[in-house]
Amino acid sequence: MENRKKDFIWNFIGSSINSFNSLFFMIAINHINLKSEAGIFTFAYSLICLFFILSTFYNRVYQISNYEKYTPKDFIDFRILTSVLTIIIVTIFAFINNYNFFKIGVILLICLFRMIESISDAVYGILQKNNQLYKSGISLTIKGIVGIIAFVITDLLTKNILISLVSLIIVNALLFFTFDIKNSKEYIYGIFNFVNLKKILKDTLPIFIYSFLAMYVANSSKYILDYFDTAEAQNIFGIIFMPSTIIGLCSSYIVVPIITSLNNLFKNKNIDKFNKMVRNMMLSLIFIGVLACLCGLTIGIPVLNIMYGINLNAYRIHLVIVLIGATFYTLANVYSQVLVLLNVHKEQTIIYLIMTIVSTIICFVLISAFKLTGAIYAYLIFMAILLIMYLFLYYKTLNKYKRN
Repeated sequence: MENRKKDFIWNFIGSSINSFNSLFFMIAINHINLKSEAGIFTFAYSLICLFFILSTFYNRVYQISNYEKYTPKDFIDFRILTSVLTIIIVTIFAFINNYNFFKIGVILLICLFRMIESISDAVYGILQKNNQLYKSGISLTIKGIVGIIAFVITDLLTKNILISLVSLIIVNALLFFTFDIKNSKEYIYGIFNFVNLKKILKDTLPIFIYSFLAMYVANSSKYILDYFDTAEAQNIFGIIFMPSTIIGLCSSYIVVPIITSLNNLFKNKNIDKFNKMVRNMMLSLIFIGVLACLCGLTIGIPVLNIMYGINLNAYRIHLVIVLIGATFYTLANVYSQVLVLLNVHKEQTIIYLIMTIVSTIICFVLISAFKLTGAIYAYLIFMAILLIMYLFLYYKTLNKYKRN
């Protein structure tokens, strides 16, 4: 019981700080650097969020529900290999697109930073399975606070985002070796096993495909806006989008601590209690979404004006629309994680293949015509479609298990 309390508190604190990292970076950059540089940072961070899925390949739910099949070292070795592959692919991607030196530098440095996070996440999964989730929360807290301080101080002194990102990478690498590895080494055993790595690859390939496509769908408005509007517009879009992370963050507060409980209910074939727990999660998230929209409508824009030093009064409705879309996406994403526990992978891949095409078409049509406003409305439309598809798939799967 004591560990559960610590798990909740530290997961709450650590997840909060980690989720708001990009928010703090954006605030600092908007006050210290050029608005065009802030726009490039926003695009680069969103781009690496997409490639981050390649480095993680599977999610925490898979690692916990399949922990007995592999050694802890298998998960870490697999994550190291996928992270190295990600760095190579991102480098090729950046040069193929013929970005300027600054944009390539920002993309690659953010990539290195997120790869350290990816490997750390595999360690956190090991800690969670061994009832030590609070240690990962402490790690996220320390990394978040020290990393933000290092980044901001370096940027204030140098006015250079590239150097500031280097300081962030150094801080996270040092803390990974001195804290994460130190606190988890008693749980890490096994040798390098290529056969097991191939099995993990085979098992998780569907998860990777639809997770990658899911991240593309979630950020497709940002990616396509980059082709039709300026870096300054990208910066405004990023600022308006930032409050939506609060809804996703709240979902992690609710979902992460009870993944193990849901997994146990499913394995014990207690489907009714499983569904009740899922339903309560969804109702909580809907309440949070409604509250976020009300805050966005009333105080959202004044707060953003103060935080970023930019007049955003013309974007009040845009902010509310993004928050509604983010609520739809968060609900769909939680259903996705639940369906992983129910071993539903192929159907999720099909959903995101369809949504990749749908979101791209909607974005091209609306953004080419209405630029930033088109990007906002496109996001709302395809997130509503995504949630409807996930509702259908979840209840169809649940009925199947009830009949069996």
